[in-house]
Amino acid sequence: MIKQPTQTLADSYRADETAWLDTMAEFIRAGRFDELDFDHIAEFLADNADRDRRDVYRYLLGFLSGLLVWKHRYDQLTSSRRGEILGHQFELENWTDTPTLFGYAEKILRETYRDAVDVACAETGVPPSTFAAECPWTMAQLLSEEVLDR
Repeated sequence: MIKQPTQTLADSYRADETAWLDTMAEFIRAGRFDELDFDHIAEFLADNADRDRRDVYRYLLGFLSGLLVWKHRYDQLTSSRRGEILGHQFELENWTDTPTLFGYAEKILRETYRDAVDVACAETGVPPSTFAAECPWTMAQLLSEEVLDR
């Protein structure tokens, strides 16, 4: 809740986003819709959607680069690194469980694969030509258990 009576909603949004969120939730529960800070609500919601997309990219990149290393250098992976790669797959699965984010992952798959090749090359020291020029997996395949089978 906004602590100072003279503090505006816009000030609260900039100074303490959590307090602002609490206030917005309180206003909604109380039916005080005319007091809502709609401009910042829209900004907050758009920022959260952007954050979700960044997280999908981050987990897709982490899983793809790990998968490349898994497929080409499995014998050199520590159990900790194997667990990390599997964790990226689980996170990717969780983040893409909605049609919007699954569709976003499909949309960025080719570009993210190219980034993943760069990461895998940096990790392993192998040249990019070691890996397929285009992503050999679909999103459905990446989310399946079989993709990590050896």
